[in-house]
Amino acid sequence: MSINEKSLSAGSFVLNASIAIMAIAIAGREIRDWRSNQDSQPAPPVFDPEWRTAVGAATAISNPSAKVTLVEFLDFECPVCQQTHGVIGALARKYSARLSIAYVHFPLKNHKYARLGAFAVECSKRYGKLPEAMDAVFRDQVHLARFSAGAFARGVGIADSVGFVACLSDSTNLSGISEGRTAGEALAVKGTPTIFVNGWRFRGGVPERYLSEAIDDLLDGRAPRSAGIAAKSRP
Repeated sequence: MSINEKSLSAGSFVLNASIAIMAIAIAGREIRDWRSNQDSQPAPPVFDPEWRTAVGAATAISNPSAKVTLVEFLDFECPVCQQTHGVIGALARKYSARLSIAYVHFPLKNHKYARLGAFAVECSKRYGKLPEAMDAVFRDQVHLARFSAGAFARGVGIADSVGFVACLSDSTNLSGISEGRTAGEALAVKGTPTIFVNGWRFRGGVPERYLSEAIDDLLDGRAPRSAGIAAKSRP
């Protein structure tokens, strides 16, 4: 390797390391902000009568006949989505068959690796490993910049790593992701996470107790109490 090649290689390493450090710092700040807001009441949710279009664009739907449906627009590089993933998991365990959960891809344009995370999840879905893939991407979110398809496949229990790698390079797998973006834009989704609970829109990282309260209210046949005045104007 020539001196110039060595210099270029070293420069690339420094640049990549700097980007990774910056991404981790930004993620850390967003997570600290999310944690500091966990005791704060979120903005009142607003009802959107068109919310069911999001369900049709979901990559996964559990308990579709449940009385209450929670739809999350998510981005796999979003630190607050990582925290919200744990919140929604807790709600799924608490309500079981009484709650339907739908996940919709909405990779943000300013997140360089969000689409890669979505691709990994979509390809894992083909092997029946979607929940494991979602957990894995969020668990190692900051490592998306150093993503290894083979290692990821093995980690989530996909034996056909060659087929998984081929899936990642297949542009036809964009459909589920692009459908999510289209549905989100139609509903004026601006950021992630954005959550709809039977049509009541919550923005950002919402503490578990407020989502749980809304689900309880809707199971009892009434609008979420946190909606306040907005509930009175519901169509």
